[in-house]
Amino acid sequence: EYRDALAKAEARLETAGVEVAEEARRLLAAVLDGTAGSGALARLREMRGSTTGLAGLLEEDLRRAEAALREATDDATRARALKAILSLEPAWLQEALAAAVAHPDAGPGLRTFAARSAARRPGHEHLLERLEKGDLETRRIVARALAETRPPDAARALLGALEDEDGEVRLQAFLALHGITGKELGYD
Repeated sequence: EYRDALAKAEARLETAGVEVAEEARRLLAAVLDGTAGSGALARLREMRGSTTGLAGLLEEDLRRAEAALREATDDATRARALKAILSLEPAWLQEALAAAVAHPDAGPGLRTFAARSAARRPGHEHLLERLEKGDLETRRIVARALAETRPPDAARALLGALEDEDGEVRLQAFLALHGITGKELGYD
């Protein structure tokens, strides 16, 4: 009797996990196609926090969201894809954010949103690469985001940005470093 009860409980848990994964997939698809209600992203975050392994179950769907972000032809679609990705924070999130920052067809608002989102999260090496190697507008956006968020682990890259050819990038790097260290570190 105990074994039957245990087997039934495991079956219910498995069914619940499948139902949760299906609900998450439906929500993610609705976010990506623009038909989701206002609570969809919050529900995805809630599901991620309470369901072990949900992010793994959604990996394929998250890859679709990443592809939508990279291939979108308008900022509204890019924003939906980015918000869907942000709601679940997959391991490759920082790379996707950095790609959005540097996307040549993305508008400045979306690029700034992506840069700020990346700067606020740990592990933003991809963003720091864009500060060093991006085009002029990308370097400016990244420098501004770092000046606003002041992540201490960005100090080395910001020191390098003090030597950037662009005055706006140098100024934002100086402001970020000043905010991080409290010292003026050589801006002219």
